[in-house]
Parts: sequence; structure tokens; C-alpha cells
Amino acid sequence: MDFLFQLTDDQIALLGCFGAIAVSMLLMSLSYHSNPDNKPAQEESLQSIPLRRPSQDDRRAA
Repeated sequence: MDFLFQLTDDQIALLGCFGAIAVSMLLMSLSYHSNPDNKPAQEESLQSIPLRRPSQDDRRAA
């Protein structure tokens, strides 16, 4: 705790600002994850786009 007494007023203010930002980000994260609209539904799944496979007719000699 001795290092806190060696800090200047500006450095203490900066530590307070960083602490406030960290707390607000934590609250924002908790708020986001507690909202039921932000949770993925079980029915929703990622759909993949089928790739077109070249058939024998599509292959041509150069």
C-alpha cells in the first residue's frame, strides 16, 4: 500500500478512470448476457451455402 502514497493526484485520477471503465464494461457485459433476446434460439442454426462440384461435363481440356 505504500506505492499508493507515492502516486501523484493525476496518477490517482487515471487509476480511478481505468477502474470506472473496467466496472462499466463488466456491468455492460452482465447486462448483455442477462437479456434473453441476446441468447441464440435453439431452432436457429447456421446455414451453409452448398458448393457447386464440377461434374465430368464441366471439365474441359485446355
